Amino acid sequence: MQRWRDLLHAGPLRAPLPRDWWATWDGRAPLRLPTGDTLELLGADGFDREVIVHARRGGERLRLPRRRHDHALKHLLQDARVPPWQRERLPLLSAADGTLLAAGDRLCSATLANWLDARGARLQWTAVA
Repeated sequence: MQRWRDLLHAGPLRAPLPRDWWATWDGRAPLRLPTGDTLELLGADGFDREVIVHARRGGERLRLPRRRHDHALKHLLQDARVPPWQRERLPLLSAADGTLLAAGDRLCSATLANWLDARGARLQWTAVA
């Protein structure tokens, strides 16, 4: 049991993504994460370039669609009401240059959102039940 935002949440405790874990992913097939969760690109054959999928390390910043500048991922996840136990398991997608593209299927950068919209695609992060 965990208390968060004045509610009690019951469920098994799940391990976070290992901080040093990362993998390249082309989006052509579902990616199985070390936690047993999966990440999928639905509605597109794959990304134009491989992305790097990794765990949160702290200090990440993301620019959302229709925003002029980036924001701390920590604050965006809090604003999106993503529970802390999900935040620590959330796979991040980054470009080769280190630019953060997405936080699982919860938040997408303007760049990735445009790419997904143009293809009628979406990301899907499925946590182990």
